[in-house]
Amino acid sequence: MARIFFPQFRKAREGVELSEGNIMEAARRIGIPIPSECGGNGICGKCVVRVEGEKGTLASKTSVEKKFNLDREERLACQARIVGDGNIRVFIKNIGKYTILSESVEAKTKLDPFVHIKNGKVFWNGKEIDKFRGKIYGLAIDVGTTTLVSQIVDLISGEIVATLADKNPQASFGDDVISRIEYTMRNKDGLRQLQRIVVDGINKELENFARQNNDADILNCIYEAVVVGNPTMRNIFFGIDVQSLGVIPFEPLSPGPLNVKATEVGLRINPEANVYGTPLIGGHAGADALANVIITEIYKAEKPSMIIDIGTNGEIVIGNKDKMMSASCAAGGAYEGAAVKYGTGAVEGAIKNVSIMDGKVKYETIGDKPPV
Repeated sequence: MARIFFPQFRKAREGVELSEGNIMEAARRIGIPIPSECGGNGICGKCVVRVEGEKGTLASKTSVEKKFNLDREERLACQARIVGDGNIRVFIKNIGKYTILSESVEAKTKLDPFVHIKNGKVFWNGKEIDKFRGKIYGLAIDVGTTTLVSQIVDLISGEIVATLADKNPQASFGDDVISRIEYTMRNKDGLRQLQRIVVDGINKELENFARQNNDADILNCIYEAVVVGNPTMRNIFFGIDVQSLGVIPFEPLSPGPLNVKATEVGLRINPEANVYGTPLIGGHAGADALANVIITEIYKAEKPSMIIDIGTNGEIVIGNKDKMMSASCAAGGAYEGAAVKYGTGAVEGAIKNVSIMDGKVKYETIGDKPPV
């Protein structure tokens, strides 16, 4: 039995025991994010780790690893297989603090929530669900392939109470939707695993919000959640099979609106809260693209208009009040380094601006750190 320690993470102080498998699998078991654009298939070479410990615990370097000219103590986490007993310490090389854009454009809209207060009780769509706890909040969740961004909204005043943002912890299963779809195809428990890990990521943000407000009951004041995302991300969140999105004609199951209780998906808000999944457009154009259509109101436009949503999964909508069309594409590789040797994500030290002045090239990096 091998015990693997990840000293860069507090939650891995006790280590994780493994009798077989590889370092990547050990990290996934305890939620340690190791970069892996290819989903652990030995293609991207981004899951480089430095290993210290007893000889004979890991198998020798594979032919795949030898292609990447690694240093003596470096291994690919997806290739470093456990073959013996011993303790090893693993340091993740490509770890960095991500900068996540969480600003948004606000639009005026009539506040007409399904949640109402009457005689000291809370009702959702006419059904009594709780006593009034002093606040009525809603939660908007954008489940991105790379990031998770949520906003908590006061449903009485319309005020945005908090914006929560973090990296999607599914990243160690692959940086694009196809890698994650393939993971559910190859692993019997893959869908449940991905669903649990993304909901856990959102719950972690919510628990941080509760701690910052020093109010253990504040999450019980969230009575409605709305979820958007591309078809793969939205359906994984709700635990819906995504394998149909990996084969022609690339159509999602359950493309319509979804309504479930928070307890059904494991979201740590009021147990009786409704969680609404916004409808999908089709193919790999999802609920996030539909939300863009609603907020920009191009469906009312006289002239042809275009929305471009550049994320890991890129989505384009073109049209006006008469007709609209949509398409999707893989945009993440251009920005996040997927299958690109010298690419990187939006980490500190990544180049964010380049300008040419008086014949000289100048650049700025995220966090004003040395370029990575």
